[in-house]
Amino acid sequence: MARNQLGRKKDPKSRLEEKFKFILCLTLSAAGVLLFIGAGNTSANTGNFMLSRDKNKKNPHPAFSTLESEFIEALFARNTNTTALSMIEAIAAAQLIESKREGLPPAVPPQIQYTASKFELSIAQSSSIQFSVHRIGDINQEWVESYESLTDQIVCVIDRIKTLNMNHIPHFARAAFPCWSILHQFPNAERYVKVRNFDWDEITSEWIVDLMKVFNAAGIQVVDYFHNSFVSQSNHSQSKSEWVATFDIGGGGFPAANGDGSAYEIQNSKYFVNRMSDVQSLQKHVLGTLYHNTSEEHDEAQLRVLLIDRKGATREWPYAKSTAAMIEHLWGKRVVVDIVSNFEGSLRSQAAKFHWADIVITPHGAQNTNLAFIRPCASVLELFPRGYYLGYFQPLVLSAGGVAFDGYPSGRLRSLDTVSTVSTLEGRVKVRKGPINTSPESILQAFPDLVLNSIACRRGLDK
Repeated sequence: MARNQLGRKKDPKSRLEEKFKFILCLTLSAAGVLLFIGAGNTSANTGNFMLSRDKNKKNPHPAFSTLESEFIEALFARNTNTTALSMIEAIAAAQLIESKREGLPPAVPPQIQYTASKFELSIAQSSSIQFSVHRIGDINQEWVESYESLTDQIVCVIDRIKTLNMNHIPHFARAAFPCWSILHQFPNAERYVKVRNFDWDEITSEWIVDLMKVFNAAGIQVVDYFHNSFVSQSNHSQSKSEWVATFDIGGGGFPAANGDGSAYEIQNSKYFVNRMSDVQSLQKHVLGTLYHNTSEEHDEAQLRVLLIDRKGATREWPYAKSTAAMIEHLWGKRVVVDIVSNFEGSLRSQAAKFHWADIVITPHGAQNTNLAFIRPCASVLELFPRGYYLGYFQPLVLSAGGVAFDGYPSGRLRSLDTVSTVSTLEGRVKVRKGPINTSPESILQAFPDLVLNSIACRRGLDK
């Protein structure tokens, strides 16, 4: 046992207190909270408080100890001015430092070590909606802001050819969300969504039908391309202002090489013009009374964690349950973890699940269209299979005010892998259909970073 300068034995609890005092003070000072920690005497029966790590045994929770978390909580209890959120922040900061020191144990096949990295929106031209509004019958006369009060009718066109599979939620949303965003700029006009080259009888998705009902409830009429309520070009009256919106939704999200092939840029799909206001208006119409703009209504003492495993589908994550068990073991009462296999049913029920969560960990897949409904500052970790990385759903996270992370097999170059595999349809199908074998330990190592980024975002909103 270690001895202090006077030669007296230090008890284990005092050593733990010294270990975390600096971490706690550093974390809390950023939040403007003063923590007074005294290194008071401890009883003689605390000798087993320190976690004993046996390097010869497999430790299912290598990053941090539940006992250490409980000790930090006990330290916080000495100061009644600290908040539950500050306590969670300090625990996450300590876990992050400890996990960096310990590193990841070797993954047991077929598990794969994954690395989480923060997603940054590319500066590619397609990282913003390129849209124009022009008068019906006069494509050369474009709308400008001063025309807004004169606009009687505005039409947004969804073209089946551009949206590929209109019965596939992500493809449909890729056109419907920009239409919502564009039409949101004209609250006083008659607003229409016109669907070109499409038969509504083909729709089988309850989610898509519900979204169109939301459009109608918001005063946006959804009609087919040949609907006769539109003013024809030949009968166009100059006394009215009818305008049509066209937009370019950019690339499909895959990496593309620059001119000399030395670097890759993600061709982002971006869905909203004015990100937060347009997203929030959509969320309010979809969620109704379930809508919350901030996390104030949530219990700060608990983090709400949503894990999605896509059970029985392509890109299934078979280790979601064991990951949930580790998170619950490590964080105890400070987390509530919910595992969802596949999202079905109404748009509102699916959106509410995502809106509930502070942390979302999910494989790449169609369910992530619901990331448009997360609350501000939710952290999202999207897991990609090797050879299939794209910036398709991350812009939804950013538009809603969340923090986006990418999960990809450690030590791999995701853009280079993807460019070489998705160049053919056969290669794309092959890499998409396999499981996501992300190891639970990989998630455990990334988890503190997800928590800290979410909390830092919340503090930014409070300023």
